[in-house]
Parts: sequence; structure tokens; C-alpha cells
Amino acid sequence: MKSSHRLALFSTVLAFAAGTFAFAQGHPGSGGRHGPPHEPPMLNADGTLTLPDGTIVTPNADGSITLPDGRVLPPPPKHNADGTITLPDGIIVTPPIHNADGTITLPDGTVVTPNADGSITLPDGTVLPPPHGPGHGRGPGSGPPSDGIG
Repeated sequence: MKSSHRLALFSTVLAFAAGTFAFAQGHPGSGGRHGPPHEPPMLNADGTLTLPDGTIVTPNADGSITLPDGRVLPPPPKHNADGTITLPDGIIVTPPIHNADGTITLPDGTVVTPNADGSITLPDGTVLPPPHGPGHGRGPGSGPPSDGIG
């Protein structure tokens, strides 16, 4: 496997892993709860939404959301029936498959093994280092991130 392909595949795995890890850590003001806040936004008569903190946002027909300052958040990715994901910019991606044995199958069929320290072992035995150095892994015994920096 070419190193440029290896790097692209590794980046994909890390992006999905980081997103999953960040979601599992909770959110500001969650008091340590995991996952989304338990209080849903309130739907207003004019179609806007009032969030639990009082912020009012405007959902748009395309699924995007307009914030009070005028910035627009893109619509969420669309999960397709064939397992692919369509991103807001129209790019279609195939997510990696998490196997029962803990390995991950990448879209091209390559099987990689995540390690407890955050590194990933490739099929040829090459070990790619964790993205933020040792101790920031997601495997058993890796523990929570110390400060989220680094």
C-alpha cells in the first residue's frame, strides 16, 4: 500500500474515532453526562428553536441552521441506505466498519488494529503512532484524556 494511501486511510480512521470519542466525553455544562443534552430545544410559533441556554436559532429548509450572529451551520451528513454517507458538500464517503474482534475494516478492504495506546497497527505490522502522542488512546486502560490539550 502506498504511503499516501496509508496516510489517507489513517486520517479517515482517526477522524471517525475522534468524533466518536469527543461525543462520548459529553459536552460543556453536561455535568459529566455522556451524549447529547437531555433537554430538547423548544419549537417556537415562528419555526425558530430556543435551545436550553436560551439561544434562538433558525432551522432552514436544507437542514442547515442559522445562528443569532448570522453564521450558518451546514446540514448534518445524510446516511444512505447502502451504508455510505453524503456530506453537506455532496461528497459521498464510505465509513470504516468496526469488527466484532476490535479491528477496523477501511473502505478499500484494509483491516487495521487499534491499540490501547492510541496507535494503529497496519496489516504489514507497521505501527502508526497515536495522533497526540502516547496516553491519548481509546483502548482498554488508556484512561480519559488528561486535559484535552496536546
